[in-house]
Amino acid sequence: MFGLMLVVMFGLMSPTLASVFPNDAITKTFHITGASTQTITGGSSTILGVQAMQSAQASNTSVLCGANEVFLNMAKDTPFILMNYVCSDTLTIVKTGNDTSFTTITYVPYVISSSNSDMGSFNQSLANNATPLKTFAFMTAGDIAIVLMLFVLIMLSLLTIWFRKV
Repeated sequence: MFGLMLVVMFGLMSPTLASVFPNDAITKTFHITGASTQTITGGSSTILGVQAMQSAQASNTSVLCGANEVFLNMAKDTPFILMNYVCSDTLTIVKTGNDTSFTTITYVPYVISSSNSDMGSFNQSLANNATPLKTFAFMTAGDIAIVLMLFVLIMLSLLTIWFRKV
């Protein structure tokens, strides 16, 4: 029963990741073998997230904004990390060592804080027109939390009634 609750909860919440990024976000993946430097973009950009996987622990994979290190993967794998890092220089991936690396980066080619373009969910101002995060077609994250709390309370109540009869 608990496993089913987890599957339903995460199944309902998984679509929310799609609304985290602006509509014009760019996701690039790089499969790099051996030591290499890959240029992602030049000029101003905002990094929204980075992820890296490596075949062994014999190298490091870094994301650099000019000379500034934004992300460093020293372990075998690093899960996707959400960021909001403004880069006004060349964005590059630098990999050392002889193993293989697979890196994913999501960014927009402009500075989010100074843009007036349609940026999807980022375009909503919390002060002016905040809307609840939709996790399903008709339920918000708050609705799901309330339903789950009520479900747990009902189950605990039924359990205490059952133990009183036994």
